Amino acid sequence: MDRRYRMRWVGAVVAGLLLAAPGFAAEGAAAAADEPVKHSELGIQIHGDARPRMDMRFRSHQTSDQRPRVRLRLNATGQLLNGHGYWGVGLATNTADPVSRNTTLGGGDVNGSGGNIGLDFVYLGWRPGPELDLVAGKMKNPLWESGGIFDGDLTPEGGAVTWLPVRGSSGPVKNLAMTSAFWWVREFTSGKVGSDTYCWANQVRSDIGPVRTGLGLYYFTGLNALAPLPGPPLVPRGAAAMAQAGNQTISGVFPSDHMAVLSGRVSYPTNPNASVRVGAGIIQNMTNDGLSAQRTGYEGWIELPKLAGRSKLTLIYRDLNQNATFSPWSDSDLGEGTGYRAGVQASWTIPLGKNADFGLSYFHYDRNQPNAVPATGAMSTNRIQIDVTGKF
Repeated sequence: MDRRYRMRWVGAVVAGLLLAAPGFAAEGAAAAADEPVKHSELGIQIHGDARPRMDMRFRSHQTSDQRPRVRLRLNATGQLLNGHGYWGVGLATNTADPVSRNTTLGGGDVNGSGGNIGLDFVYLGWRPGPELDLVAGKMKNPLWESGGIFDGDLTPEGGAVTWLPVRGSSGPVKNLAMTSAFWWVREFTSGKVGSDTYCWANQVRSDIGPVRTGLGLYYFTGLNALAPLPGPPLVPRGAAAMAQAGNQTISGVFPSDHMAVLSGRVSYPTNPNASVRVGAGIIQNMTNDGLSAQRTGYEGWIELPKLAGRSKLTLIYRDLNQNATFSPWSDSDLGEGTGYRAGVQASWTIPLGKNADFGLSYFHYDRNQPNAVPATGAMSTNRIQIDVTGKF
């Protein structure tokens, strides 16, 4: 083989191992098996994005802040076994936080933070046929869910299987998909008290005519392993998880060691060329923990994807009780993922060219922790985010 071509092969393979890509994602039943993407001659696709952001929070209960933030993601995907197998690897900033890839500039010492880059996802998948998909590793979320349950940056760790008994049918049920996943929330080494914390996630989603529906049941267990050990002084059980999980605990423990969250959502229409899309969802923690007043959530949204200049406007209303969802995995922007939170979000995206967007988002939300000890009162926040995203 000519030396020039050998070098091209070596360079492409090395790049594919070092970079990363958006993994298997199921945006509703219609996309649950992922159509084949375009690949290079070597079967590797490399891309990513960079986004500076100004995040301003104006609070009623504490000092307001203005944070310059950045996000960088580098991605690669490829195929194996004549297209039946696939893989993905991803690097990103701030991977220590499960629900945010943003790094705050100046957040370190006097020399600035510079941010940390870590593993965003790494997965290996297999599609023996068009009706079945299996994936294992640290993966893109294969479920069709909103930020009320799972933040968009969350890349859960474990395994998932998706079965598509109906796909692209001309009948009334155009698509039907069922996903079951087992994800570790936190694994404790020997010598720790308590079991591992994990989530068993199940969802059925379908396209019935122009309506998309989703019904999910998400079971979390071993939650109190995330809380501090009893007795003075309190001993954290994982700093990253405790930073957010502590906001959902009562005197250091969750109201229950497990949580069974039922989520139903619907959107209309499924047509990707529609000028307006609307949707709604309801969330209910089914656990009998004696806190019935704090176990329910509601959501509603409107998307206008085809405004003037190819811009897009998204409006969201969300009202989540303190124990309706597992807060360390829920949306970190609208309500900041903790306590009781209710509010609205308006996001406007304007294309600046083929590979760049300008984004402007406004949030207004109220938070409190009625079941905390001591309980907190209402905390109102107005938040503005200004983004410029470049894609490559």
